Amino acid sequence: MKNKVLIIFKYPHGYLNQPIIDKFSNYYDTEYIYLNDYKNKNFIGTINDINNLIKLKNIEIVVFDVDYFKFINFFFIEKINCKKKILITADDFDFNEFHSVTANTCNLVLSACLLSVLKYKQKGYEAHYISFDNAKINKNKIKKIIMTKKIYHVKKNGWTYPITKQLILDGRKNRVLNNNINLKIPITLFHGLNDAVVPLSLSKKILKKFKKAKKRLVRIKNGDHSLSRKKDLKNICSELKKMISCM
Repeated sequence: MKNKVLIIFKYPHGYLNQPIIDKFSNYYDTEYIYLNDYKNKNFIGTINDINNLIKLKNIEIVVFDVDYFKFINFFFIEKINCKKKILITADDFDFNEFHSVTANTCNLVLSACLLSVLKYKQKGYEAHYISFDNAKINKNKIKKIIMTKKIYHVKKNGWTYPITKQLILDGRKNRVLNNNINLKIPITLFHGLNDAVVPLSLSKKILKKFKKAKKRLVRIKNGDHSLSRKKDLKNICSELKKMISCM
């Protein structure tokens, strides 16, 4: 019987989460949760729920996705009850000193940055390199299916999205962001900081294409990809009214 592992992710991010799940699933009975699902609970309530889950399912190992996320910190990990704790990060060289404090509560560190692995070892931690390369393999497989079978169904967070070959071909013909856009118009982009689909960097890239526009990027704290909460919609409508009144 395989030992049981619980992976605690910050939020759903398929192309990063799935490779980690797949790697641990090769050796362990693996479960995972997203802290984003606990956003309506306080610090102690979240910890109690996770510890109850660990006890209920006899989980021995917990893996913490800590990359640049202040909630999964030294104090959080310290209060989680399990036999072995593993800290996992992506490229964290710039945050190595910060994460080294958090690593003090763990038995093992896994990092996608080789320099960080060396720095962890110099500090006396057991650390190893982990690669997310199979994410690229998955993308290549999906691309091949789309181009041969003309459709691929992506299943994520309970939804199914059909991606067709024609959609890809049409997209290639309409790459409007390949060149600068010289429209003199007001532009406001809203971006949820918990968006697990589109990175904030893309919104910044889009605004840079509008060289002559009066532009603004509004970052929505705790906002997801849909921005469908009442207060989000209210902010969007308010901004839209301002833009219309200036026309």
